[in-house]
Amino acid sequence: MISLLRGIVRQRTPLTLVIDANGVGYELLCTQEAFERASSIGEEYELWTRLIVREDSMTLFGFVSTQERALFDLLISISGIGPKTALGILSGVGESELREAIRSSDVHRLIGVPGVGRKTAERLIVELRDKLLHEELLSPVSSPSAGEGTIRNDALQALLALGYQRVAAEKAIREVLRSEPTVGKKVETLVKAALKEANAA
Repeated sequence: MISLLRGIVRQRTPLTLVIDANGVGYELLCTQEAFERASSIGEEYELWTRLIVREDSMTLFGFVSTQERALFDLLISISGIGPKTALGILSGVGESELREAIRSSDVHRLIGVPGVGRKTAERLIVELRDKLLHEELLSPVSSPSAGEGTIRNDALQALLALGYQRVAAEKAIREVLRSEPTVGKKVETLVKAALKEANAA
């Protein structure tokens, strides 16, 4: 099982990376977050991975964290959701936002994510909510993530109310939090920074 991969980025195409690890080129399908964080071609990059073996294929998926990979594993445990659909869901909403939406049974927040209609959103909540709440109880570091998820969601709703498209708004928030994590402590500062990022894009 390939769990972690570190090597030189040799190729970047949308949501796909080729990583050269000791002379072997590994092609990975990545989440949006993992792809956006990827180093420039020729530079070193590290990803957490999950190898999915099928009768006619072997596919390696890349993630920015073990938490993102764990949520991917939960998604593909649901009947009817395959690895590529799970990757699309994670890429469409982001790991922390997806966890928060499932925990809070926010169907509307999930609808519209690539591959997710009302029935799929309801199934995600029914099948994963208890698992995520149980995980939160067992993990002492989960509570801050839940709070940050609420702030990010409030900021996202504010941007949507201002007329920004969901994909653009989510990307702006991700970029801001990546470069300035401290602005995510308050909704107001996060919205201001995200507006500046979105308008500069």
